[in-house]
Parts: sequence; C-alpha cells; structure tokens
Amino acid sequence: MINILDPSDQTILNNASSAGIIKQFDRIKKYNEQGRWLGPRNRYGSDPIARLKSESIRPKYPRQLADYVAASSPLHLWDGWNYLGLALYSCMCGYTNNAIHLAYYAELRAAMSLLASQGIGIFNNLNCVVDDDSKIHYLTKTGGTHKATWSYLQWWANREGTRLLLDRVLQIKSAPFAEWLSLLPQSGAWTPLGTELLLLMGLDLKRMAEDREARNEASYRPSGIVVTDSRNPMTDIEFVVDSIRLLEPGGSSAAFLNMDKYIFRRVVNRALETGNGADQKFKEHIEHMVSGFVDDPNLCKEWRQFLTYESDHKEPRLIEEAENMGAHYDANYHLQVIGRALLLLRVATGIVRKVLDDSDVDIDSLEFWWREAGCAQGFWDIPPDSISSSQLWDDLSSCLDDIADWINDYSNSRQNFFTDCAGSLVRITGMARFALIGLGS
Repeated sequence: MINILDPSDQTILNNASSAGIIKQFDRIKKYNEQGRWLGPRNRYGSDPIARLKSESIRPKYPRQLADYVAASSPLHLWDGWNYLGLALYSCMCGYTNNAIHLAYYAELRAAMSLLASQGIGIFNNLNCVVDDDSKIHYLTKTGGTHKATWSYLQWWANREGTRLLLDRVLQIKSAPFAEWLSLLPQSGAWTPLGTELLLLMGLDLKRMAEDREARNEASYRPSGIVVTDSRNPMTDIEFVVDSIRLLEPGGSSAAFLNMDKYIFRRVVNRALETGNGADQKFKEHIEHMVSGFVDDPNLCKEWRQFLTYESDHKEPRLIEEAENMGAHYDANYHLQVIGRALLLLRVATGIVRKVLDDSDVDIDSLEFWWREAGCAQGFWDIPPDSISSSQLWDDLSSCLDDIADWINDYSNSRQNFFTDCAGSLVRITGMARFALIGLGS
C-alpha cells in the first residue's frame, strides 16, 4: 500500500525539477569528456548514504550531490533493464520466485531512474530534491527506499505537467497520444491525466507498491512449503518470447513503436468504453481519429483495422498480465510483475531520454560508459563507434527465432529446452541493450 505523503514532504517535493537535473547534466559534461560520470573528488561517488548520514542536516557539497542524482538516472535505468533480463531468464528456467524478486527490483530501479530525472534522489532515509537552481532539499518523513520510491512516484503521477511529459514520450506518428485522443467524441470528459494514463497502460502504482510484499514472500520464504502444480514450460517461454518481440525498434525516432502501438490501442479502447464510443459508431469514431493523422488510404485502413481488433485480434499477453490484479500466490504472479516492470521501464527510458535531449547530451558523449558496459554484457568484443539499434536488436532477434523454432517443435521438456537453446537463453539475459536502444536511437 502506498502511504499518503506527509504535508511537509509534499511541499518539498513541489520543488523537484527536471530543469535542475538538466543543469547538472550540463555541469558534468566536463567529467564525461574525461571518461567518468562524476568529478574525481565527488564526495558522494562512493558510499553516498554513509556520507549523507555523517552530514546530518544538510549536504556539505550540494552541487556534488545534485551531480550524483543526475548521473544516477541513466544508470538506474541500465540496472533496471538488467534486472528484467535476469527475471526473464529465471522465468524461462522455472524459477518463479526468483523471477518475482528480480522483476520487482526492475520495477524499483525504473521508478528510481524516472524520479532522479525529475529531481528526486533516493538514499534510503535521506532522500532529497533537486530544485530549479540545483539546490538540495531533504525529505524527512517518508521512510526507506521502497516505501519512499512508490510514494514519490504516486505523487509524480498526480503532478501537474506529468501528462504533458508523458505526451512527449508516448507518441504515434510523432503526435502525442493526447492529440489523437482529442479527435474522439467527448474527449474532454475523459482525456487522461498522468495517473489515469498510467492506469490505462496497466501501471497501477498501488499494485506495484504491493509487489514488494510478493517480493518479500519470494525472497525470504522457502518455495517448497506450499505445494504447487508443475508448470508447463511453454507457458513461460512463449510469454518471454512474445514480450521481447514487442520491444523491436521501430526506427530512428521511435525506438519502441511496436510496443507503443499496442499501448495506444489499449488506451483508445479503454477511453471509448468510458465515453459514448462503445456502440455501433465505434468504428466511425476510430476512422475519424485516424484520418486526422494518416493521409494514405491504405495505411489509414491498416490503422483502423488494428485499433478495432479486426487485424491482430489478441491483446499482447504482457499487457494483460500487467493489468492483472492477482494475489501474490497466483500461479502467474511472476508474469504480472514482469509485465509491470517492462512497461515502467519503457516509460522511464523515454523520460530519461527526453531529459538527456533537453540537456544536449547525446549517446556518443557517453561512449566512455556504454562501450565498456556493452563489452561486460557481451554485446560486443570490440566496441562500435556508435550505437546501432538494428545491430543490438538483430543479435537478440536471432535468439528469439531459435527459441520460437524450438517452441514449434513442442517437445514440452524443460531439459530439452536447456540443451537445445542454452546459448539463446543466456543471450536473452542481456536486456540492458534496450536502455541503449531507447537512449541512443
């Protein structure tokens, strides 16, 4: 459960500013040119929580702490995608408790990344806000990392301007979701604000906070006490393959176009359910909306058929599971947490990318980081000169094809899966490639 924020913390949070983080990215560019994220004498570069505890009321070096918050945003994002990859690996191996544990931490890191980009630093009980002038304000009433993160994220989702930020991130044909939705009937009655849009995507922040309780059960309770039915390995393996395919890049300006179109379809249909569109005029409403953005008649027809489920009839399993409000002991709860983690990582990646763009920080200026990080992940032995979304995707796509071929043979044996797809199984762990695809495309 997300607790209501203390009024004093709400007042302090109102100072949180992505503009202050943008200034910090501009400030740390000189360190990036030296091949590092922070200055060599940054007090908080090592064991920041211990340093902050020793400083009591206020940080001794607020600019250095603000530098840390800014740099942590893309790095938390990278770690979040890594946790997701390990969760997918555990899922396919049948380790459902491990999958819940790791997917929860993917959610948590995605949230911490997003919040850092908006000027909120999470340091256990010493959380802070970076304001427009890059000054530091301590938050004192919210508690430790987990509780604070979900409370702050709920505050952010309800913040004025959050929908405008989401509009910059979630677009179809370079137009924000909201512009498309404005052409539907009664749009003014239901145009979603920040929290509502996240809910329409399946990102129920209350449920994501409660995923922590499931993580506790998965992490600290022995898995064999409660006898569960043996799982068909195909259930989890097909889910993973289908979910990763949703992430196929869609071009230089639309890294997650494939996923976004399914999210958009879900949002449009949910929105029409609350208006007057769920009647015989449903297709007409969709036709009117699409024609406002798509000139080509054939392409217009394709979009209409897609949005009305005439083509591609099924909702992606990932979105269905993300919206599922099952209890933590449900057989598919690990799939639900994975779904929520992946959707939140997609949103966080877009928001961090926008902050970097506004800071005039491009991926090439961060090559000191991603070249070595990619080597460590096994994306390459010799680092490339620049990020190639197609190369990063093609490497993973071939692994998905191998697993899909195995699924088609349907041996229904996890042992055979480990034998036949061992290499592809390991490669899929490297989901941090999507941090690079999202930040670099």
